[in-house]
Amino acid sequence: MARIGINAVIVEPGRVGGGETYTRMLIEHLGAAAGEDTFVVFVGGITI
Repeated sequence: MARIGINAVIVEPGRVGGGETYTRMLIEHLGAAAGEDTFVVFVGGITI
């Protein structure tokens, strides 16, 4: 079992660019394939 951190501090919802889409899809797919691993997503003062 591993604890894996994902840095999403720079993601700003509604901004132009693929960073938000990539991060959302990454989290969704990693969560589905996690097994016993735990993911921690670090965000700024925003709600994702």
